[in-house]
Amino acid sequence: MKHYLSFTLATLFALYAVTLCAQQPSPVMLTVWGKELLEKQHLVPHQEHPRPLLRRERWKTLNGEWFLSVPGDNTTRNVRVPFPVESVLSGVVKPLREMNYRHLFAIPDDWNGGLRILLHFDAVDYETTVFVNGKKVGEHNGGYSPFTFDITDVLKPKETPAGKPAWQQIDVKVVDPCDTGEQMCGNQSAQPTGTRYTGASGIWQSVWIEAVSPSHITDIDFEVATDVSNVIIRPLVTNPKPNLFISAELFLAGEKVAETNGGIDGTLRVVIPESQRCMWSPEEPNLYDVHVRLFDGGTVIDDLHSYFAPRTLSLKPDAGGRLRLLLNGKPYFMQAVIDQGYWSDGIYTPPSDAAIEAEIRTIKMLGFNSVRKLAKVESQRWYFWCDTIGLLVWQDIPSAANRTAASRERFASELVEIVKSRRHHPSIAVWTLFNEGRGQHQTERYDQLVRGIDSTLLIDAASGWNDTATGDFQDTHKFPGPDMPDEPDRKRASLLGSFGGITLVVKGSTWTQDVWGHSHAANSEVLLQEYQRMYNALIPLIKRGMVGAAVHQLVDVETECNGLITYDRKNLKVPPEKIKEINEAVIRAATQ
Repeated sequence: MKHYLSFTLATLFALYAVTLCAQQPSPVMLTVWGKELLEKQHLVPHQEHPRPLLRRERWKTLNGEWFLSVPGDNTTRNVRVPFPVESVLSGVVKPLREMNYRHLFAIPDDWNGGLRILLHFDAVDYETTVFVNGKKVGEHNGGYSPFTFDITDVLKPKETPAGKPAWQQIDVKVVDPCDTGEQMCGNQSAQPTGTRYTGASGIWQSVWIEAVSPSHITDIDFEVATDVSNVIIRPLVTNPKPNLFISAELFLAGEKVAETNGGIDGTLRVVIPESQRCMWSPEEPNLYDVHVRLFDGGTVIDDLHSYFAPRTLSLKPDAGGRLRLLLNGKPYFMQAVIDQGYWSDGIYTPPSDAAIEAEIRTIKMLGFNSVRKLAKVESQRWYFWCDTIGLLVWQDIPSAANRTAASRERFASELVEIVKSRRHHPSIAVWTLFNEGRGQHQTERYDQLVRGIDSTLLIDAASGWNDTATGDFQDTHKFPGPDMPDEPDRKRASLLGSFGGITLVVKGSTWTQDVWGHSHAANSEVLLQEYQRMYNALIPLIKRGMVGAAVHQLVDVETECNGLITYDRKNLKVPPEKIKEINEAVIRAATQ
């Protein structure tokens, strides 16, 4: 019996067959990237700029070794940020409900006076209180949304009287009740079992500082004409003043295509030459790079880089009256795989940016054009790679218990923060509000709330179970499936939000001996046969109106061994060329 090993240190998995072994599972499952991080202690994890859509040169990562203590315990230990404390890559490997972080850092010498220093946290689970040099700078509730504090006024002078660099001290207090509380936690659990997995407490995305002028750009909206003839740029400027104006240059594949300038109180229009107009799709992920400068008189006071990608998503009836998905005006079928974003060594945090890139490239290599991000919001680097490599994303809002009025308002608030922080990524095509009824309430309210933030995306209001006839899709779940309603809703398009779930255990690459799945395959040949059967059965459903299907799932997660890839990312369970062949055949059948 054979399976297929997926092992990479670069950007693409190299695949070859090996024989199943009788090795017992290790208590620590390392990916190759996690192993490298532990072996090279000097490596600072996730050194890449964490915000690809708004990049400045004056920034510094604070990732790496921090101190950690627990209230009531005088012991201080090291923790590697940004990995949750439950993960082996954090160095703690222990669930904590309360924790205190401490870190010392110095302001770079070339960050001259007059600049404001911003402290960014991309995600901390869950209640966070931040102090700098003993002074409270702010609080934040929410485990999936980024937050920023201006810490300029509490910083020490950059040099001591002796001329040595002054150390600045950050203290971060975190409380995380995990799923025993009411907050968004997705599939995390304090008592993991079944489809509930290990919690991810504390700092789990990048921490960094940035130097900006008192007047600076905090966001940029791009509105692109449907024929890509022109782009409207709307910068949001903090502390606007008279005499400020903006210049913008657009580039495509490194070549300058257009430029414009104007005041900050209106919009900038850029005309794109006809020969350099193109749309974004998974097949052609064209990105326009943008260089924006903010001037005060003749002086540049802000200088940043961003990107955008023109693409349109719509639903339109076919000749039989069934709603079809159109991407850039053409029929499109979303051939998706479910990805829960769990890692055997980092839990919620990928071990490196290279690991993220490799995984996105593997999804494309397997012939998928879409991915459903189930019950989790990733770092912006993950969406950057989807934008760059070309994958459509069905993005879930992580579930919460939502039992009280207060918790429901907190859910609404964090939902808005999540959508606003990710809406500029062209890869995101669908927002899924509720999955399988977990915490579902006031579905129509949230549908309208998200549309008010971004009307260019589609809404899957309820994926599985509690259909309230709201949103753009009627979403069915079936294991192993596939299936769809006998009489599909003609006012919404039909989705198969989750199907498959076929388990194949690869010895030596399991989290525990206790594994489960919706159905079981004896070996990789049987798994491939079942995969082929499901997709053969999917084609007639597509003819009846299905516009997308998400197979469960890309990677095993803890005891749930129904992924195409093992949890340690070392074994691909079926021949990749065969999966690609099946996926591409379905896509061809869907668009004929």
